[in-house]
Amino acid sequence: MQEVNFKKERQSGESSPYQKLKKMKNISSKQDRLKESADKVSENSLVTMTVNKWINQAVKTAREKGWHDEPHSDKHFIALIISELSEAMQADRSNRYALPFAESFVRQNIELECNFKKAFELTVKDSVEDELADTIIRCCDLLGLKGEWYVRGKCTLGNTNESFPEVFYHLAEELTDNYCSVKERICRTIDNVLAYCKMKDIDINKYVELKMSFNPTRPYRHGGKKY
Repeated sequence: MQEVNFKKERQSGESSPYQKLKKMKNISSKQDRLKESADKVSENSLVTMTVNKWINQAVKTAREKGWHDEPHSDKHFIALIISELSEAMQADRSNRYALPFAESFVRQNIELECNFKKAFELTVKDSVEDELADTIIRCCDLLGLKGEWYVRGKCTLGNTNESFPEVFYHLAEELTDNYCSVKERICRTIDNVLAYCKMKDIDINKYVELKMSFNPTRPYRHGGKKY
């Protein structure tokens, strides 16, 4: 009798319990992939919005401090971006990272400009985090100066176990890749710095925000620098 029912079930086109379970698993897997894809789109949109906000602020501060009083070539600005990466490498070489309590300590003093400036200089200034934030800010400044907006792309960094000099070499190589447009090179540099910081558990967004709060407190041309 059971055999007859089984045959009838198959003849009627109904699925076996195993097939039903398999179908449910496939649906669940598809839903997970769709959720993962949606989360990725949401994350990319948030990053794009954040960086484009930084672009407006970076250009505004740079103009106020006199860095755009004279016109300069793209090579000029790209070289300055590389110089920030070089300073980040030197900070890493000296094991100079922001103090663990830096962020909360600085933010407690952010409303009082003099205290904030001192707090930043004591805990963040000239650290790896500070120089990587400067790298992103200079990238944003160049994009804004050219009237361009950031477009999220893919990280092109290789092995996560690479030393900082190896990462620096890769970033500098891409910045000087004349087969790509300036916008492509700058956006890719931002992508790679963000990805590197994520790999190293550096909350670079917060350090960029802190540095952008610090820069307006500095004197015109940072005390008379040529560029």
